[in-house]
Amino acid sequence: YEAELDGKAQNVDVARIFAAEENFQRAEILIKARKYQEGLDLLEQAIEMNPEEAEFYALRGYAKFLAAKDRKQSYEECAADCRKAVRMIERCLPAHLYLGHMAKVLGDLKAAKKAYSRVLELDEGHVEAQRELRLMGTKG
Repeated sequence: YEAELDGKAQNVDVARIFAAEENFQRAEILIKARKYQEGLDLLEQAIEMNPEEAEFYALRGYAKFLAAKDRKQSYEECAADCRKAVRMIERCLPAHLYLGHMAKVLGDLKAAKKAYSRVLELDEGHVEAQRELRLMGTKG
């Protein structure tokens, strides 16, 4: 708003941002339904429409991991999307959560615990991170 008053505001295409968010939400539903490729296609569209949204990259990384035939081989590429989200917004809670999930699946419990602990630093009441740490025998 202040940038607008100073004449320094960039034109923001609100409709495009809303469309990107809608694609993201639809992608989340598809990914939960294990329709990974359909979800990834919508995420790619969302990122193209709004490349400034960190959470889009985080979910894309996790969805790629879930869809991968060889998760161990795909991990670095998938984690890179989550790390990009963290670089964009350090407090991107989903990115930390997904990094924890991926590390846990690959058996890297130290990295998983670190990621879940970071989630709890950001949101001490985060039930999923609490549960994951409890299942690993660690308190947050």
